[in-house]
Amino acid sequence: MEEFFVEASFTFEDSKDMTNKQFPSQSQNHHENFRDTINLIKNYAIFTLDLDGQITSWNTGAELIYGWKEHEVFGNNVAFLFSDEDAQQGKPQRNLLEAREKGLYEEETYLKKRTDGLFLAEITLSPIHDEKNLQIGYIQLVRDITARKQVEAKQIDANSLLQQEIERRKKIEADLTRSNEELEAFASAASHDLQEPLRMVVSYLQLIERRYGEIFDQDGKDFLHFAVDGANRMKKLISDLVEYSRIDTLGKPFTQTNATEALQRAMSNLAVAIKESDARITYDTLPVLISDPVQLTRLFQNLLANAIKFRGEEPLCIHISREEKALEWIFGVKDNGRGIEEKYLQSIFVIFKQLGKRAERTGSGLGLAIAKKIVARHHGTIWVVSTVGKGSTFHFSIPKSVVQGKEYDDNE
Repeated sequence: MEEFFVEASFTFEDSKDMTNKQFPSQSQNHHENFRDTINLIKNYAIFTLDLDGQITSWNTGAELIYGWKEHEVFGNNVAFLFSDEDAQQGKPQRNLLEAREKGLYEEETYLKKRTDGLFLAEITLSPIHDEKNLQIGYIQLVRDITARKQVEAKQIDANSLLQQEIERRKKIEADLTRSNEELEAFASAASHDLQEPLRMVVSYLQLIERRYGEIFDQDGKDFLHFAVDGANRMKKLISDLVEYSRIDTLGKPFTQTNATEALQRAMSNLAVAIKESDARITYDTLPVLISDPVQLTRLFQNLLANAIKFRGEEPLCIHISREEKALEWIFGVKDNGRGIEEKYLQSIFVIFKQLGKRAERTGSGLGLAIAKKIVARHHGTIWVVSTVGKGSTFHFSIPKSVVQGKEYDDNE
């Protein structure tokens, strides 16, 4: 802050009774104009001091900030505005000396209020000179910055919490990356190291069945059949588990995909099962959307396979519908099968969860879990509405605008 140069506005005398101080008429007018001006300023305490630090003027802002009226402070040394500790250590006098020597003194410190104890203040202290450039006193500006500092402290705390949250998320991302790497390593082992000996087991069991099946009694044939069936199911389980683990890491880029064509590919893949079940499949004209075309086909395929597997006594009818919303497409795969009890509506999407009787559990238990993970990768949701004995409708949503790269959360 620049120094204040005042034209002989008033004269400071060494009298202790400052209330009786006399000013020449012209100086008195200047002094009154000065007081009128600074009294318009309410958010700063502005007051003047003589060379010894005694208060010689006190504006309205000072009354509001400190709580003392002008007549209560007039003639008092500025030291009484400081904390007792600072006053005893001579801080007010050092401030005056530094302002005199350097032309300006600024600091943030605690000052005294009439009530409520201390407040944090921003001080600017500058010498006043007459027309001959002789120092005749000081002018001090004080601003209460307590509220501002509290806001800054809260901001610092908020920034600290934000930084902690960023660090926490970085750790989660690092853990997730490591987990994905471990999962990918497992998938690689499962697709090669585990499947190779399993293929050998299946091959030798089938060879035993062909070569020695005639000499087995019925129990032996049943045991052999169970062993082959179990090995084949294990092979299917490993294959589906590998696919599940690679939905995010090895998914294709999202492109413009004709959903009708994706559905037709799924129906072609299930042609044998559809023919054997005599299923009648109908569908609306489906939209072109942004998706992974391979995974969209697999999504339709898994939902159709689920409907075929759990068909009821009536001839199986499946209808695929679509509904356009402002931001997404809602698809529905409706069947007239057995339906699902309400208590199982959420758990059916859990990995390895199968609700059918043990004799009917021909799959891996991963079909609907894979479907859910595919939908999650597309930033959508999947749910089912079902009535026991009347059928189920599996709904899933695909946003019209999809951002690639979303991490999948099994708890979503």
